Amino acid sequence: MQSSAPLMSLVCKIQGYQDLNTVMFKLNKAYEKFNPNLITIRADVERDLESRRMRQRQDEAYQQSLQRDRAKKIQRQLAKEQARKEAELQQLKQQWLKWRKSTLLPESSNRSQTARIAMRLPNGQRIQFKFNKDCKIEEIYAYIECNYLNNVVIDYEDEIVKPIGFEYDYEFKIYSILPRQEIPVDYDTRIGDSELLSPSGNLIVEMDS
Repeated sequence: MQSSAPLMSLVCKIQGYQDLNTVMFKLNKAYEKFNPNLITIRADVERDLESRRMRQRQDEAYQQSLQRDRAKKIQRQLAKEQARKEAELQQLKQQWLKWRKSTLLPESSNRSQTARIAMRLPNGQRIQFKFNKDCKIEEIYAYIECNYLNNVVIDYEDEIVKPIGFEYDYEFKIYSILPRQEIPVDYDTRIGDSELLSPSGNLIVEMDS
């Protein structure tokens, strides 16, 4: 079994007074004797240090690679979950739109109960519809959404059921022209109770920015 090299060794012993040349000779002789071994030791130490540094860099690179892989995996999972939620949301929106279109009231034929509403759509198209004054203001939003902005088509095989717990967000606003005033979505107020809508209204539809 090889023993480890001593940390300190006596390489040259000079006792008493000696002239400079003699001292230098002895030191040079000791240097020439031990320097090759010292060079070897230094090289071994440097190789060991470089080997440790290399292993450390490799370990760091491996850990960074693991972290990147974990981050990518998490991102893929988040993207997959987000896509699933978006798909579910779109499905609920389509289900709600079909249900809402199926509940739209027909054009009013009773003149005393009619509010004649003219509307300009975001694409510049002008439309007009006779709403029953008893309809809620939200009926105007649903009429525009289902018939023009989404052009909802109901198939006979469709299951027309309102999605439970789902609230639809209209992505547009309605304004009266003169005076310009927003008419927000309202599920409680009758069209006939709004001076901007009854007996007639002139509206503009603008998409949310």
